[in-house]
Amino acid sequence: MITIHTKVAAALIAVMWMLAGPVMAGEVTSQVVAVRPDGEVQLRLPPGSPVAPGDDVRIEAEVPGVGMLAIQTRWQVVRIDRDQLLIVARPQGAVTGTPQVGYSAIITTANDIAPQSDPPSDPQSGPPSDPNVTPYEWLTYETLPCDISGGSPDDPDLAGIAPGVDYADIDADRVIRDCLAAVQEWPDTPRFYTNLTRGYFKAGRMEDAYRAAVTGMEKGSAQSTAYLAILYLKGSYVQKDIARALALFEQSAQGGNPGGMIYAAGMYFHGEGTEPNPTAAAFYYQMAADLGVGDAYANLAYLYDFGLGVPRNPEESARFYMMALAMDNDLARNTLLAEFGTLTLETRIEIQMILSGEGNYSGMVDGADDPATYRALLAHIRKFNGD
Repeated sequence: MITIHTKVAAALIAVMWMLAGPVMAGEVTSQVVAVRPDGEVQLRLPPGSPVAPGDDVRIEAEVPGVGMLAIQTRWQVVRIDRDQLLIVARPQGAVTGTPQVGYSAIITTANDIAPQSDPPSDPQSGPPSDPNVTPYEWLTYETLPCDISGGSPDDPDLAGIAPGVDYADIDADRVIRDCLAAVQEWPDTPRFYTNLTRGYFKAGRMEDAYRAAVTGMEKGSAQSTAYLAILYLKGSYVQKDIARALALFEQSAQGGNPGGMIYAAGMYFHGEGTEPNPTAAAFYYQMAADLGVGDAYANLAYLYDFGLGVPRNPEESARFYMMALAMDNDLARNTLLAEFGTLTLETRIEIQMILSGEGNYSGMVDGADDPATYRALLAHIRKFNGD
């Protein structure tokens, strides 16, 4: 969690707030400081802001080379703590994109809001169903060992709770120990079964991985659904069933899981478990791209370059390739630095135009696969990665 201001500073801000007059409708820029698994977000309350319960919130992410893109879902302010300078906003409907800590939040304030010093009380009834959620609508996280040792960086349910551990780096015995303890104490928390599945996978205990993944899926984890799909795809413990795997990856994708989107897209493109369907592949790659997934940008770029499943569009192809390269994505890096000549001439020209506009390329805009273009592409990576 991020600590925002001291009590003294908060008190001074509260006095400033009370002295302020009514404010007309407008927009207040804030920032996401925590995300709860159910999609609620905690925002920083800017000093003196006329924010009130019921105000509309949109959340935006900066996409390299494109600018700010808004998540389609809208949030609504449900609680304000002016002493701690915090806001809680609840999604209005299904969350179509995963907000992350650090994303911008634009709050549309209502007309003539008189500043308030006492936020309304809105406790939830009954005990919390998640160890990281208090009985109130605050996102006070107490990160448990299971999240620290077993959480996946790609699991949206872990956002704002723990950074996650790459699969290659997890200690299977530790994950199993930590997450068995977590599911025993918190049996209704889906992500603990997901984390436990990772531990069983790493330990080669596929029957246990299957049972943990099924339980996680039943409790609502899209990440567990993706792991179950992998078992069917590989034929690990269960009989290999590629069509079943595809259906599960699609289910995971519809649940907002980026991994499920990428797998489903790839299977549709290559015709695994189904007939080849580049249009369906483009659909799922676009879904993942909307969440800022680098592999999705790179694959969409390929589809737009050759008009596979989407209308051929060299400009769009170049834009997506450069977005992926700005993230130093391996697929984009290999394509543009090692196989630049395999792209269509029109897309290569569009890429050189982008590089020229950045000031990284001053050669002929002719689509040539030459050292000057190569150096400009490296400069593009350094620009966005601080190298």
